[in-house]
Amino acid sequence: MNIATDDPSTINRKLGPAENVHCLLDQLYCLNFAVVAELQGAIEPEKLDRALDTVQAEHPLLRAQIVAIDRSYWFKPIAPSEQPLIVQTASLLHWHEQLEAQLRQPFVRELSPLARFFWFRGKGLKSVVAMVFHPSIADGVSGAELLLAILRYAALGVDAPKLRMARVCAQDLPPKKPALPVVRTLRKLLYWIEKWGDALKFVRQLPGYTMRRENERQIESIPLSLPKNVTQSLLDACREHQTSLQATLGAAQLLALHDEFPQAEARHLALSAVFDLRPALDGALDAGDLGLYSTVFLNVLAIEEEPDFWLSAQTLALKQQRLLGSGYADIVHDPYRQGGHYAADLRAARRLHDWLSIAPPSSMQAVLGPFETPELGGQLHVKSLACLISPLPQHPICITATLCDERLTSYIIYDKYKIGSIQAHHIANAFMSRLKSAAATADAAVDVATEESVDKPTEMH
Repeated sequence: MNIATDDPSTINRKLGPAENVHCLLDQLYCLNFAVVAELQGAIEPEKLDRALDTVQAEHPLLRAQIVAIDRSYWFKPIAPSEQPLIVQTASLLHWHEQLEAQLRQPFVRELSPLARFFWFRGKGLKSVVAMVFHPSIADGVSGAELLLAILRYAALGVDAPKLRMARVCAQDLPPKKPALPVVRTLRKLLYWIEKWGDALKFVRQLPGYTMRRENERQIESIPLSLPKNVTQSLLDACREHQTSLQATLGAAQLLALHDEFPQAEARHLALSAVFDLRPALDGALDAGDLGLYSTVFLNVLAIEEEPDFWLSAQTLALKQQRLLGSGYADIVHDPYRQGGHYAADLRAARRLHDWLSIAPPSSMQAVLGPFETPELGGQLHVKSLACLISPLPQHPICITATLCDERLTSYIIYDKYKIGSIQAHHIANAFMSRLKSAAATADAAVDVATEESVDKPTEMH
């Protein structure tokens, strides 16, 4: 049931450029994503039900449907009582495969909520909760924050919903540090010249991989994690080498793909990295604002025959920092805002896919966090937090990584019809090997510092 209201806590607007792109492509291949938490401890089902009622009342996009009006997609409000967010209970056994199946189970756009909540229950105190989202209403950051809020409400209760105002799309919010119009135009021109120049530097991202869109997909994933001590060593190593965790993970990802080529030679490989736009936008947004406030940076890295890992990470970090600080961080969505609107139909979706396929082939990366482990009271604890994404056909692999409670949890996600499980596991092993070697450099530095402090004579004052 559509509800006509001027209430600022309900959403009633046309989808923005990035939201529209995700909604269109979702017609061709389901682009759901999921946030998942492994738990230790008991949850009361009634409190979990009330927690879902609360977050649906708080967030406008959990009370919305997507409808086509005059060949455009619109968010229209729905009464929560008509289409409530509910707990879907399933067995903990094979929960991972059940969640993968949700990545290829599309939403009906005209129904609300455009999210699903799952509770995979075991016989003991172990369980898994997951939230699956339509790609137009959330991003990994806000999805994770929403899942953690649900757990807090279920464990500790809440007095009343804290209503959040309906927000405009990311492309309608000005940057915090805007550049002058002439500078912004020049930066856009240089950016796209560089990207089209990058497209000429290489032909493929992975030997034997085709970017062609298939009629069927079988999305599978490989879970990976680093223990707390190794995660801390990796963060220390990033600081020592003056680079970011995201760039370090990106370097490990590209070098793992570099290892897949039969010839050891210099080449160019590309990485499409997802970034949170909230810190760059002037709109008083925070991680609790559910919405699609992320962007994608495509960076091409020149890799030597025998690459230097930390130099690769530093190069990626510099490229990413330059875009984030340019005053035009969401440059990738500019063509859709500046007259590049696609109508709400299947023909436009196919045309959009063909346009995107011209870009340099790349793998994909999404790094989330750090997230604080919520205080849930009693014996209920979050053991891990992770994100799974249904990648575009252009990307042979997608790697997600979430930093929560000082632990890095990662997934390698791929289409089994296009990459075999053996090759995917080989890439996963190479990726983890690079990360562990990188973390070991921090441990080695500590050992050297310790030896020097022992050998150094004591100074007398």
